Amino acid sequence: MFVDTAEIVIKAGNGGNGLVAWRAEKFMPKGGPFGGDGGKGGNVIFQAVNNINTLTDFRARRKWLAENGQNGGIAKRHGRNGEDLIIKVPVGTLIYEVPMEKGKIETNLDDVENTNEYYETQFIGQAKVIETPKNKVLIADLTEEGQEYKIAEGGRGGYGNAHFTSSTRQAPNFAELGEPIEKRKIFLELKLVADIGIIGQPNAGKSTLISRLSNARPKIGNYPFTTLVPNLGVCNFYDDSFVLCDIPGLIKGAAKGKGLGHEFLRHIERCGALLHLVDATSADPVKDYKEIRAELKKYSKTLAEKHEIVALNKIDAVPDFTKLVKALKRASKKDVFAISAVTGQGIDELMPEIYKAAKQDRAQRTELQKERSGEPVLFQPHLDLYSDSWDLRKEKNTFYITGQRLEQIFAMTNWDQYEGRLRFFDVLKKKGILKALLKAGWQAGNPIKIKNKNIAEFMSEINV
Repeated sequence: MFVDTAEIVIKAGNGGNGLVAWRAEKFMPKGGPFGGDGGKGGNVIFQAVNNINTLTDFRARRKWLAENGQNGGIAKRHGRNGEDLIIKVPVGTLIYEVPMEKGKIETNLDDVENTNEYYETQFIGQAKVIETPKNKVLIADLTEEGQEYKIAEGGRGGYGNAHFTSSTRQAPNFAELGEPIEKRKIFLELKLVADIGIIGQPNAGKSTLISRLSNARPKIGNYPFTTLVPNLGVCNFYDDSFVLCDIPGLIKGAAKGKGLGHEFLRHIERCGALLHLVDATSADPVKDYKEIRAELKKYSKTLAEKHEIVALNKIDAVPDFTKLVKALKRASKKDVFAISAVTGQGIDELMPEIYKAAKQDRAQRTELQKERSGEPVLFQPHLDLYSDSWDLRKEKNTFYITGQRLEQIFAMTNWDQYEGRLRFFDVLKKKGILKALLKAGWQAGNPIKIKNKNIAEFMSEINV
């Protein structure tokens, strides 16, 4: 089954908790703190591979969770780091992030164990139909084999009490929790990468041609819309090879969603050049050609400007096809190849032109890869890039404190431990937040919220 869009939930691993432990051994009367640090959570990494050409795997599995880090142990033993989760996707996959909003989609992706029942209604024939989120944000485009994108960094492991020893704090009785990581909703969209894309009206003979030129064996029938999904095939030409892609039949109005073309026009964008196949047995081949060209222009200006090879197919079924060739040549303003995909007539003349276009596109892509080779690997900013800035705002009698690094320390504080709470308030004091609270008019009894938790109830434990 061919699937070219999918919506999933991913989550990097939480960090392991630090441990509060004490060294209690013979001849060691003053053993001191002995708790180890928690392990780091696993990352989530997308990797582009060539041996996959569909997003089918993401239909059965909606939640992709990396391994959590293990908790720290006694004797200052460091918890094991969680393993990275490497998600393999086809070359040509675009990765979008979608805001996590409560609703039907999120419920089915996140809370329901068996998600197949809901998504069963999202399939029509062999083609996957999922509405593309309007508020998605493109964060990665994997166009080359082996490309990786670290989309989520694992949580930092919490420090054990042995980590907090100092000259003024020789017996710390607290440890950090592991950093918790939130889930993220991801939308995947596949645009197949091929050297040549074969386009044309339904029943123009595209499947027959790709089966003759390559190793692809698509379904072939004498009726419109025989092909419901794009087909990839490798074509060998002398000592070289290139990839063909048979795009399902386009019709008038495809750019607006009619027929199957709207679902698969995206795949043509990745093709280096287009082989436009026109049916010679059609009532008006020239009109058919113009309709497809018009749809390409409506969908994308870039798409319409791609190098195009025009071929008149099924000439074996037309007694006098020379007039059609001349008419099509005038309409397209290009050389027209007269072929028969069934008998092989004219294929020998067409093949060198296809190979030439594929070779030119490959050379352009190679040059582009060289230009990109010096670019740094992209990854989502995490601990080392967290902003140390903070913000304080007042709404009525409630005070709200926000800040990336501050919220991370807050989430890793064990609020059940008295000394852990004191350590967090010490952070607030050093950052000048406590002084800012008093200056802003905070009084005992006024709520102070960080990530929806009221910490004002603990203010009595410290001297402000």
